[in-house]
Amino acid sequence: SIVIVIALGVMMCKMLEVTGAAKKMAVSILKIVGVERTEVVLAMAGWLVSIPVFCDSGFVILSELAKKIDS
Repeated sequence: SIVIVIALGVMMCKMLEVTGAAKKMAVSILKIVGVERTEVVLAMAGWLVSIPVFCDSGFVILSELAKKIDS
């Protein structure tokens, strides 16, 4: 039964990534917090993303998000 929950979390995570919703959340937080505190932005985005999905699914989104924010 846990496989179903993990699979749904992975699907939701992929939808957040493909639609750009995770990046939009991070950019919104970045505007509030400021550019010099990007580690806080990633922590807050990670907290928001981890609410509906499992840790492994959230890591997939945040690793791509960290690459985009860093550049």
